[in-house]
Amino acid sequence: MRVCKVIRPGVLSMVQDLGRRGHYSEGIPDGGAFDAVAFKWGNRLLGNPLNAAGLEVLLGGLCLKFLEKTWIAVTGADLEPKIDQSPVPMWRTLAVSSGQELTFSGRRNGLRAYVLFAGGLEGPLFMQSRSTYLFLGRGGFKGRKLENDDILETADVSREVPTREIPAGLRPRYGPPWEFRIVYGLQYELFTEESPKVFESENWLVTPESNRMAIRLKGQALKFRQPSGSQLRGLGGRDPSNIPTEGNPLGSIQCPAGPELIVIGPDGPCEGGYAKIGTIISADFFLLAQIRPGDRVRFRSVSLEEAYRELNRQTAIYEKNLEEMVSDIP
Repeated sequence: MRVCKVIRPGVLSMVQDLGRRGHYSEGIPDGGAFDAVAFKWGNRLLGNPLNAAGLEVLLGGLCLKFLEKTWIAVTGADLEPKIDQSPVPMWRTLAVSSGQELTFSGRRNGLRAYVLFAGGLEGPLFMQSRSTYLFLGRGGFKGRKLENDDILETADVSREVPTREIPAGLRPRYGPPWEFRIVYGLQYELFTEESPKVFESENWLVTPESNRMAIRLKGQALKFRQPSGSQLRGLGGRDPSNIPTEGNPLGSIQCPAGPELIVIGPDGPCEGGYAKIGTIISADFFLLAQIRPGDRVRFRSVSLEEAYRELNRQTAIYEKNLEEMVSDIP
């Protein structure tokens, strides 16, 4: 079903789902919605599979004109969504009619909003996913960001979607203080004894170079021990921050020599040769999508057991019956 036409594409609007898992060895990152929590909530409201494709909207400026009656949900950052210039609530289902327009005109919090559609967006699969991978120009809508006059399609939806909303207590909070829990990594012992203390006490500045590939941060430079004996000598390079090339987990924190940290995002490189002090836990990774240049972030180390416990708690929410999670609105 031809559901809507792009009148204005905004800063960067792309089709995403939950990504393509299992292709790291081929050099293809997971990709998918950066804020997967907001994305899943939108699909849950509409009764879609959690992986049904929708739109990721960066900063705003997007305008869609609907060609058919359907139902949508807007989640994630509050970029001041409006239908026909009237503000509409987020985190709930919305009925839209042919001829109506959805626009995003500002920013109250966060960085990325999501528009989910009843039935999910249609389109060709690339490695079993509809997520857009701009680096290769594959997936999503013709492998690119949306442009003027693009027509988006969904599966035909014959059922009525009830008006439901996510209770305020279950919605993520987007705003300072930004704190990310991390688990220290395999190269922890390459850093001086003082470096982890500096790492956890510093208010790291988010820089304008940040994107879906990596979040770049600046602060006090971390220091490395000089290699002794045969420890990595000649394998990673002369700089003590260099290591033999290895895989980059999502959310891993690379530490090149100097005052910069590089946090690997959903479209980031699958391998690299910088020492990694640790990795943001999976339960906090989605919040990386909502920090913007000029924000300050801090890190706090936790045990691997706590990281698993938080991930299991977060995952369990989506396994509950829909009626237990959302509120019906008469």
